[in-house]
Amino acid sequence: EPLEPYAEPGVPTPALLQQEFEEAYIHLLAPEPAADAPWYRKVTAGLSRLVVIRKTGTPAGQDMHAVLARAETDVSANNLIQALKEISTLEPAAAEAFEKWRAHAAARVEADAALAKLHTLAAMP
Repeated sequence: EPLEPYAEPGVPTPALLQQEFEEAYIHLLAPEPAADAPWYRKVTAGLSRLVVIRKTGTPAGQDMHAVLARAETDVSANNLIQALKEISTLEPAAAEAFEKWRAHAAARVEADAALAKLHTLAAMP
């Protein structure tokens, strides 16, 4: 069962998925410096997380920023299927930042589909 790992903690909520997406997005745009990086790089990295400038809405194009803006809009609207499609078009290095989010979003989509199926079956005479 694909949802079995979520039996105990539960399937991630839309709010948690939005938070995880935001964290992955920021990590992609402003990655953490190596542990042995000089102090000034660590300070700069910390500051770069305070203000992140990025596209919003649904801009056209296939560049990473346009794809992420559309995906973020979809996540905000709880349109996880479309957000997953957008993320799947990213270059592998960028997509890697969203691995955890993708797994959780896919589980949410599957859980929602299973719930919809149960509602349909329950409504049958």
